Amino acid sequence: MKHRTLVLDVAGVIIDVPTRLDTETWLRIKPRFLEIPAVASLALMRRVIRRFDCTYLVSAASDEDIVRHTRCWLNHYRFWSVCNVPPENLHFCEPGAEEKRKIIERLPPVNLFIDDRPENVATVAPHVERSVFYDRDEGEHVPTGVVAVRSWEDILSVS
Repeated sequence: MKHRTLVLDVAGVIIDVPTRLDTETWLRIKPRFLEIPAVASLALMRRVIRRFDCTYLVSAASDEDIVRHTRCWLNHYRFWSVCNVPPENLHFCEPGAEEKRKIIERLPPVNLFIDDRPENVATVAPHVERSVFYDRDEGEHVPTGVVAVRSWEDILSVS
């Protein structure tokens, strides 16, 4: 039986933070980070994740502060147990599409990769079966060969 692998970006796909998280915005939301909601219900995310044998999370983090806050958020909302994803499947990298591509290449073959940055899905697309752009801003350029979705309901339909 062929194993199916899903890779999800964290900020903007799971945690409802702005797609372009600049320093000023980060400093404003940081003290209340645990109050930031999920992009969709964890129950809906679980429905998508259950379609795959293995799920990995890949998060760009420029410093230890972001790493710590991301882990805290995922723990606080019980993402690991609700969605049945092992915490060791969370990978951090420096910001940038090439950095995400390097992580993708180290994982088992990826069937579906979802990110909210068009440059990330375009760079990773040749290395995965299907690359999906989570277009939260509705209007970003959709890279060639990439599927665009606007909700987790859409993700459910393409998974």
